[in-house]
Amino acid sequence: MNKDIRIGKYKDINGNIYEVLNIARRTNSDTNYVVYKTTMSDQVWLAPEDKWIEFANKPMMTDYVAHRRLEFVGE
Repeated sequence: MNKDIRIGKYKDINGNIYEVLNIARRTNSDTNYVVYKTTMSDQVWLAPEDKWIEFANKPMMTDYVAHRRLEFVGE
């Protein structure tokens, strides 16, 4: 499991909340998946761990300042 991904809630720059519920591993490969949901729906989603990290760290501009797309806000 990647130490950069913590179980808990993340907020994006628009105020949307993403909750990482767990990290899952596929039985026939070494691929890890992030299990998460958003406050915008009751659906649970899977994202490959590397894609989640890429999404979370993608720089976004607000008021001419670069911010990470997702910020960990707690458990």
